[in-house]
Amino acid sequence: MSGEKFTFGSTVRYSCSGDRQLIGDSSLTCQLNGHWSGPLPHCSGDSTGTCGDPGTPAHCTREAGNFKVRSKVRFTCAVGHTLYGSAERICFPNGTWSGRQPFCKPVQCGNPATPAHGRISRVDGTTFSHSIVYSCMEGYFLTGAPTRQCLANSTWSGSAPNCTMITCGDPGIPANGLRFGDDVMVGQNVTFMCQPGYVIIGGDTAVTRTCTNNGSWSGTMPVCQVHSYITKLKVQRFRQHELLEIVMMRDICDLFIDLDDVPHGYEGGKQCWFGGGEWCSGNEKKAYPDCDCVLTTPTVVTCPTPPPIPNGLLEGSVLEWGTSVSYSCLAGYELSFPAVLTCTGNGTWSGDLPQCLPKFCGDPGMPAKGRREGRSFIFKSEVVFSCSTPYMLVGSTTRMCQEDGTWSGSQPRCIEPTRTTCENPGTPEHGFMNYTTGFKVGSIVDFQCQQGHLLQGSTTRLCLPDLTWTGIQPSCIPHSCKQPRSPANADVVGLDLPSYGYTLVYTCQPGYFLSGGSEHRVCRSDGSWTGKVPVCR
Repeated sequence: MSGEKFTFGSTVRYSCSGDRQLIGDSSLTCQLNGHWSGPLPHCSGDSTGTCGDPGTPAHCTREAGNFKVRSKVRFTCAVGHTLYGSAERICFPNGTWSGRQPFCKPVQCGNPATPAHGRISRVDGTTFSHSIVYSCMEGYFLTGAPTRQCLANSTWSGSAPNCTMITCGDPGIPANGLRFGDDVMVGQNVTFMCQPGYVIIGGDTAVTRTCTNNGSWSGTMPVCQVHSYITKLKVQRFRQHELLEIVMMRDICDLFIDLDDVPHGYEGGKQCWFGGGEWCSGNEKKAYPDCDCVLTTPTVVTCPTPPPIPNGLLEGSVLEWGTSVSYSCLAGYELSFPAVLTCTGNGTWSGDLPQCLPKFCGDPGMPAKGRREGRSFIFKSEVVFSCSTPYMLVGSTTRMCQEDGTWSGSQPRCIEPTRTTCENPGTPEHGFMNYTTGFKVGSIVDFQCQQGHLLQGSTTRLCLPDLTWTGIQPSCIPHSCKQPRSPANADVVGLDLPSYGYTLVYTCQPGYFLSGGSEHRVCRSDGSWTGKVPVCR
């Protein structure tokens, strides 16, 4: 091919090497609609009675013995891909192939459902093998699988999770205390005070606790203790051993006692009985031959240490009546539900015990002409790939499910050992590809869509030394919105988001960062877009 420009009006010319004959137009011109003036020509076979190698499209396998006249080649797409074009081609006597060259396009799963009070927090595409991650809005927790994967049958795995409002459970009431407020939702408060005759340890008249986002109450449960009485009236007669005992009592039974203020048999505090069974009244002083003081310490209800859970951590160290504890998980694990345990008045914990489950990375796929060992796809699991003879594996031989729920390394592929260039990534339907430098290592191809279509996937792709392409193969989706200018070195995904509308979400490719523009753009009613074109540098 000769000609280096691919702009409107430019012409490229084709010729064949050796004795091959060019079949088709020898020159093509770039038209105003972004298409070339005719189909791509090809060269005939090396000798009479043969056709040239028809090639193997990306994500496709080919069955063929030779390329002689009347021989057939059959094309089959990899799992999760649909074949467009001719599945079978026959070599004609004139050295050409019947039909048109096929290509394999990954199946499209479309827009996944978004749960009420939830959102899609991460998405790497909506075509086969790509996955999405759900999260809940503040004040809600997620129940169900947080990730879903696009399957080969064009459906999303599993079902959309639910977002349930976080509640903190019954905060309890302290012994000899009062509680004001019964709302246990996130952000709501309850206030505690003590019954008459009791005060909060620490001097506060009231304590307020708030239901937090992790389903536990802020602060700690207050403790109510017996009020300290002011002593006024002196006991004039006592025995020596009684004096020592009285002084040790300090608050109620002291050298000075206002007997009017000391309830007889006060529960949970200090009790005093005076000989003769009489109490002093007013400022009258009476001498008693006997005085006995007995200290009774109030019993604090505590619960035993909650049981540990495998791969989990206990949050909270106060184990008294009315207090709550919660659990968290080690890296690579997630709670089956956000459990909160509350210590009850009978010394037991209320609430259910959660589990810490390993994160799920999803099926890592299987390369064509390859094999995979390992069937577990959870945290710390490993899968090992190999290729059938004589194919050579490029990409990661071993991949491990990581603590963030993604696979380490890169997706492997099996290629022919004689290959020195990347495969043709294919031109998206209703789009076109600019590949001025070909498909050699270091080459960059860029994609655009026809009018009335929006590009989803990678705007540019780079051929790496392992003969794989960076990014995600793009597709062109019909839409009424105008095609915004496509930034280089970016991946784009389109989603119909509730309360927003059709939204394009941009992510810079590895090695690049967003240095300007908008990370997401929403289609307006007039077909224009909010925000500015993102810049990845």
